[in-house]
Amino acid sequence: MYMPALGLWYNKKMNSGYIIALICSVFFSLYIVPKKLSKANPIIYTLFVGVGFAGASLISYVVVGLTTGKFDNLWHPAAIFSIMNGISWMIASVLFVTAIDRIGLSRSNQWKNLQGPVGALLCLFVLGEWMQTRLEFVLLAVATITISAYLFTIKKSDEKRVDTKSIGLAIGAAFLFGFNAMLQKLAINHGLETQAQQLYFSSFVFISAVVFVFFKYRNLKVLGQIKKKDNWLGILGGALFFFASLTSIISNHFIPASVAFTIIQFNAVWTVLIGVLIFKEIEWRKHWLRLLAGIVLAIVSIVLLVMAKP
Repeated sequence: MYMPALGLWYNKKMNSGYIIALICSVFFSLYIVPKKLSKANPIIYTLFVGVGFAGASLISYVVVGLTTGKFDNLWHPAAIFSIMNGISWMIASVLFVTAIDRIGLSRSNQWKNLQGPVGALLCLFVLGEWMQTRLEFVLLAVATITISAYLFTIKKSDEKRVDTKSIGLAIGAAFLFGFNAMLQKLAINHGLETQAQQLYFSSFVFISAVVFVFFKYRNLKVLGQIKKKDNWLGILGGALFFFASLTSIISNHFIPASVAFTIIQFNAVWTVLIGVLIFKEIEWRKHWLRLLAGIVLAIVSIVLLVMAKP
């Protein structure tokens, strides 16, 4: 008599996971928009993203702890996964932001979104989710998202050739972001609680960015320039990324990481629309058929990855 009720409870959790992952995809598009308005170089911008992300995570940790009367345990061996996550995410962010500066949001984001198949494959094989997944759908998704990215690689009128170096930076970011998805799930699987994850992750985005800046410029004078508009935009990006990261962790509690990370890749569609319609990076009237085909294939790749879960 308890089985139907148990099944209903489980289905509600699954449905919540899908909805939260979709909301997460919106935040993953919004957090990078401030970079289009900021003239800060990629590493300085990422440093201030770390400030915003770490600040929001610390506030959340304290508020949730005081509200519930329970603070997440910070002395947990699984913290190493979130620490690694922060360091690798910082590197990925610098690569991705550099690509955005060079070839635009819509072009670079499509190549970066190879992170979806990469993250899914890592979660499938490293975390053992392959036993309950149809691998052929994952491989088809890799093919479709690659074709989609190619369709968005449209030369500007003043470009002599496609900037393959920038594409390489975006692909490098994709592999690191995919690796981040696996690290996040490992932290969850080993019992590191949500607020503690956020605090470790964000802190090491900031700390690793500070180390990077110090070795590059031999000083940390930039930290005194927090009032500059370009740096405040980075802080705003970090605050938005806090919500992207938080909803990503929550969705991973309800559904498999390979599925959650796949649904989050809907940010490919939102980001392209922002880049094309708001920032006019690609002329819609001239390339509408190619752009529409790219968007459709991006959606198809996400559907294929969802179908990979029987």
